[in-house]
Amino acid sequence: MSDGKFRSEDNVRPPLLNGLIIVTLITVVVALGYLASYYLSAGNGGKPTWFSAQMFCEVPEDVCTAQLGRFGTMSFAIDSPEASPSPSFRVAIEGIEARQVDIVLEGRAQYSGTERITLAPQGNGVFTGEGLNSLCTVSATRWRAKVIAHTPKGLLGSWFDFDIPCAPTASPAL
Repeated sequence: MSDGKFRSEDNVRPPLLNGLIIVTLITVVVALGYLASYYLSAGNGGKPTWFSAQMFCEVPEDVCTAQLGRFGTMSFAIDSPEASPSPSFRVAIEGIEARQVDIVLEGRAQYSGTERITLAPQGNGVFTGEGLNSLCTVSATRWRAKVIAHTPKGLLGSWFDFDIPCAPTASPAL
């Protein structure tokens, strides 16, 4: 016999379901806290905050850019890589002031070590420098440039992959 009143035992959730709901809520709160910490305080701890570069950009043919979150943009270019064994790099930072810009060069196809270059400021957020003195053993060397800007918001960086054609070398006579 039901008298139409609500009975508490009719709508009781199983304890396992209550536990799963609590674990889900804790996971969501932790994820939101991490996201807010990462996005709002970029560059904490002396480590760069990395931002991906635009897709389908071909360095050295194009000037490639990366959005530095809500802080600004970074543009990366290589000037005439074929004209010199040591190409000239140009980085422009817009939207945020950069005190210094470094490039860390790493070989992609084979381990070629790393080379760190501190670019010289040219004014208006433009930095330039030369580097990449490598011995070529193939027709082109493949590199990754990790560009790191020292800004008031911390270290902000992006990476750009590119190939540098090698000048043909004469083989020694045997």
